[in-house]
Amino acid sequence: MFVKSKFIPGPAGKLESVLYAHESPTFLAVVCHPHPLFQGTMHNKVVVSAAKVLNKLGGAVLRFNFRGVMASDGEYGEGIAEEEDVDAAIDFLTTEYYQHQAPVIVCGFSFGAWVGLKHGAKDDRVGFLIGLGLPLKMFSTIDFMYSTKPKLIVWGDQDEFCPLGEIEPFFQQLAEPKTIHIVPKADHFFTGKLNLLTQHIEGWVNTELGL
Repeated sequence: MFVKSKFIPGPAGKLESVLYAHESPTFLAVVCHPHPLFQGTMHNKVVVSAAKVLNKLGGAVLRFNFRGVMASDGEYGEGIAEEEDVDAAIDFLTTEYYQHQAPVIVCGFSFGAWVGLKHGAKDDRVGFLIGLGLPLKMFSTIDFMYSTKPKLIVWGDQDEFCPLGEIEPFFQQLAEPKTIHIVPKADHFFTGKLNLLTQHIEGWVNTELGL
């Protein structure tokens, strides 16, 4: 395993990224960052923590900056054009590791969870979806509510963008298979609780992929 910074081709130009490479990955994973208009980047601590644990579990993992963020070309696309960036990240990983035919996970935090899940739900290459801090107060979730792909959703019980009262109705409507975890005393950014967040990711991936 080794980590390297690189640029990958995207529909609006180059996308800045970090690849956690793996010689023989058991799966591939793309990790999407929070809102570009609120200082969200691939260097966010939740994104980095998720990428690291996924790599530790045997995945080749790519975290990247959406268009218009830091050194990535283009400009903010309201969460619609950013789906094309997710598609480009999956293209890169599946091409880089074409010989392995490994399953693909799309993981995202906050805005990145919304963009990643709505793209991953309809991309046939993607088999598994992980949403961290999905901001139910900010975005419609209808695009992936009925996906039958295995889904992990993790929130903090003090998440200011997802009141606890909204979680039960969401869970009831979300199609199976689904797993939801609530991290006690955690805010939207899982401050001081990243270890619990990564434990939930690790347990779910181990179970779903039979690692």
